[in-house]
Amino acid sequence: MQAQMDADETVYYWLHDEIEEWNFKAITDETSFYLNEKGNVVIGFDEGEVAPMYMGSVEFEIPAEAVKDIRQ
Repeated sequence: MQAQMDADETVYYWLHDEIEEWNFKAITDETSFYLNEKGNVVIGFDEGEVAPMYMGSVEFEIPAEAVKDIRQ
């Protein structure tokens, strides 16, 4: 999230917001995910969940290398 905000000033996620309870802290049991055609985990968030609603639903692709030690 932070890397995307650093790369594009129009992208904003709730990471360091003044309203602390809005800030993203962690993935929970309620967080949606799926495996894409490359076998990478894709984590999805509903509109307004981790970013302002103008950004819509957002997804983050996690490279297989990053989760190799926890995947079975």
